[in-house]
Amino acid sequence: MTNIQLTILLEKYAETITKVNHKNIIEFFGITQDYEADNYYMVLQYAGNGDLEHYLNAHFSKLKWPTKIRMAQEISSGIDCLHNANIVHRDLHNKNILVHGDRMIITDFGLSLSLDNVAASIRSRVYGRCEYSDPQYINATSEYKWNKYSDIYSLGVLFWELSSGVPPFKAFKNRVTRMSMHLIR
Repeated sequence: MTNIQLTILLEKYAETITKVNHKNIIEFFGITQDYEADNYYMVLQYAGNGDLEHYLNAHFSKLKWPTKIRMAQEISSGIDCLHNANIVHRDLHNKNILVHGDRMIITDFGLSLSLDNVAASIRSRVYGRCEYSDPQYINATSEYKWNKYSDIYSLGVLFWELSSGVPPFKAFKNRVTRMSMHLIR
């Protein structure tokens, strides 16, 4: 990736994430550059408990239903904020939900897009993790128009994971991923 491409990507990320201000969406502080190494870095909010996948692996057996419900509500509240700003995340999964204290924080807006940009909402290549992706996206034989329902499907997969401790397709993950990739081609 060239510096120009990286700069465009970082600007898009910053533009998207600064459109929203919500306690369940990662806070963006800025971008800095290490001139000697020619690297760019995003400065984001700290989340001390890692991602949701690791958090559930470590703590699931101790989580009570009221806590699981609150976690689901917080993720939903963040998605609602994005959708009210006409933003679709497109890559919502357990690694893109961070845990800070007892708060859920949605992160990784690298694939997100504004629905105001109709051309950008058309799929031209594969994005995200198949097991969290909308089946209509996986099964699309041609262009797929991203919409808020794509995130809602991913949210449902996260709810399953919050209630059971594992993603719904874990036993079939490798098979599902291979089949999905075959269908996409």
